[in-house]
Amino acid sequence: MKTVFIISLVILHLSKPFINEVTQSFGHKSYYISIMIKLPRDKVPKKYIVQNDNLFGHLIKQLKLDSMEDYLSFIRKKLYRNKPLKLNQVGDDFREVIQSKELVDNIKKGKEHFIQTYFDDRGVLKSNMNYDDEAAIIDQLFQWEIPCLNDDESGVLYIRSNY
Repeated sequence: MKTVFIISLVILHLSKPFINEVTQSFGHKSYYISIMIKLPRDKVPKKYIVQNDNLFGHLIKQLKLDSMEDYLSFIRKKLYRNKPLKLNQVGDDFREVIQSKELVDNIKKGKEHFIQTYFDDRGVLKSNMNYDDEAAIIDQLFQWEIPCLNDDESGVLYIRSNY
């Protein structure tokens, strides 16, 4: 039985390199994760974005996970299977994803148009974004498997410029 479990984890690991990449980052260079979360007050799960390091800290405390390996196994299964997290609460570092009509219209125009609209040629988010739009942009990038994070020094949101 243990062999079957290990083989299934290896297959999942190999089939989802993006999820492995974004969940392996911790500290100041932590990528954003987009995940469905079901809170006790919600009838249906809602989508949130949060940096991996903050999600790790929150889940270690709330779910009483024992180690980073437990966290990685747990969160990767949720993300691979697109299953919502059931949590009692979320912290201030969790941002609910709310999409504007303009953002949805730009998503429909495709990935290249979307990135050109919201990012400069160095992959830095243009500065005229509000809080909700930024969260929705991060979520869409996650759906397209484009990792993004904040710069250590400036705090600006960026993606690698080769996307």
